[in-house]
Amino acid sequence: MESDNVKSAGAGDKNILGAGDNEYAERRKRNNIAVRKSRDKTRLKNKETQERVEQLKSENAKLEEKVKLLSKELTVLKELFLVQAKDVPDPSTTYALCNAQHNVDKQPSLEEQDFQMETVDESTALKDHQYSRGSSS
Repeated sequence: MESDNVKSAGAGDKNILGAGDNEYAERRKRNNIAVRKSRDKTRLKNKETQERVEQLKSENAKLEEKVKLLSKELTVLKELFLVQAKDVPDPSTTYALCNAQHNVDKQPSLEEQDFQMETVDESTALKDHQYSRGSSS
C-alpha cells in the first residue's frame, strides 16, 4: 500500500513518505540515464547526418566539375565534326558517284555484249514469228 501512496504522491509529498524517497531517487536515476543515452544517440545521429551531407556536397561538386568538362569536350567535338562535315560532299552526290563507279565496274566485256545482242535478236525474231503466225491464222 505504501508504494501505491508513493505513486500517487506528488513531488512535494516525497519528503513526507520517507520510504518512497529511495524508490523515487532510483526512478530519477534510471530516467536520467535513459535521457542521457537518448540525447547521446540523437547527437551521434545528427553528427552522422552532417558528415553524410558534407560527403554528398563534395561528391556533387566533383560531379558538377565533370559535367562542365564533358560539356566543353562535347562542344569541341561538335566543332570538329562541323569542320569535317564541310569537307564531305553531299550524300546524294556521293551515292550517285558510288553507283556510277559500280556500274563502270559491272560493264560487260565485248564477248558478253555480243552474246547479249544475239540473245536480243533471237528473242525479237521469235516474237516476230509468233506475231506473224497469229495474224495469219
